[in-house]
Amino acid sequence: MQENIDRIHQIYMYPARFKPEIPRQVLKMINTHNHLPVLDPFAGSGTLAIEAYLQGINSISYDLNPIIEILVDAKIKILEKDCNPKNIEDHIKKAGEWNKKRDVDETVQEWYPQEVMDYLATTWSYMEENVIRFDHKSKKFELIDRRCGSLTSIIMLYATRKISYTDNSIYKYYRSKMKKQWLDSMKEKHGSIINIFKHYAHWKLNQITRLLKQLPEKRNKEAIVDVRGYVDLLVEKDLPEREIAGIITSPPYLKAHEYIRSFKYDLYWLGLTLEEIRDLSRREIPYRPTPSTKINSTTYMDYKKRVMEKGVNLLRSYENYFNAIIRIFDKITDKLIPNGIFAYFVGSPMLGGIEIPINKILMEHYVSKGYTTIDIRKDPIRKRRLFKGRNNANPQGIPSEYLVILRKNE
Repeated sequence: MQENIDRIHQIYMYPARFKPEIPRQVLKMINTHNHLPVLDPFAGSGTLAIEAYLQGINSISYDLNPIIEILVDAKIKILEKDCNPKNIEDHIKKAGEWNKKRDVDETVQEWYPQEVMDYLATTWSYMEENVIRFDHKSKKFELIDRRCGSLTSIIMLYATRKISYTDNSIYKYYRSKMKKQWLDSMKEKHGSIINIFKHYAHWKLNQITRLLKQLPEKRNKEAIVDVRGYVDLLVEKDLPEREIAGIITSPPYLKAHEYIRSFKYDLYWLGLTLEEIRDLSRREIPYRPTPSTKINSTTYMDYKKRVMEKGVNLLRSYENYFNAIIRIFDKITDKLIPNGIFAYFVGSPMLGGIEIPINKILMEHYVSKGYTTIDIRKDPIRKRRLFKGRNNANPQGIPSEYLVILRKNE
């Protein structure tokens, strides 16, 4: 059963996905008898939302990346078995027979074989008119097919990424010679790039269908799942709007990942404009200027001096990161109830060859504000190993990761 639940978290790729056992364990420490929600302000693929839902706990999830709305809805549709796979198969068939095209920007076309562009243009035109559309005013997705729209979207995105020139094993869009060779070999096997698309769309559909069969029937527990994408917590002033029982989150690790850039063409096919995607990219931490905030940590000041010796650009990233993270955490912890749990899972990424102890800096700041440290757990196994020879901030991976659990004093 638990193995199948864990597979739900993996229905679509997401860099540095939150390990589900972390929110699963921490949720048991939180007093939610008054039905107050738990919050993840950097919700990513929505792991906390799903784990809280499974335990019958209300939750709020925010993320800058709007794709979270689709991912969480799709996972809940699997849990509740609300979508008939035959309806998804019908969408795949109709999308391939659709006779309207959407315009596709030339910079996007460069990432796909030209022989498949007309097919993608018609497929995603069908999706926009019959399955899902993005409302540019509200900055939210509208599921036209409320039961199967999110799962159909994930399947179509999976197949679309498979036939792109981006490397299959790298989250961020990265063109590789190996991918072109792979496409050529798959074309020989399936006859055309379009057939490769159809093959992987049905492969993903079969994967989801098997998962639906392996899960138990609909649960009895009820929980409110509030998921909001396109949320910039450095700008939003009134989020969260009510008291919260706990915070469980995994914030960005300095420059270790670029989440919007990892999904830029997925978001484009889902209906966002390139300018909207660029705007989201500019808002990513630590790639944006952030006003200075008070940081109560001697470790922060010690490492600031060390980073300063490496150059002004790295210093700017260092300051932007901690100013942004602590500004956001200070705002949301104001809504945390007395004795509420604040748990964060962070790595110690490298910046200019210096390992930055994010966990310690955050802990010092919040202990100075009256929080008590309940537990610190080091994860010695999980390492994010990236590809050597590329321009990565952490080419050898993240040295270590920590779960820090704090309690807000009365």
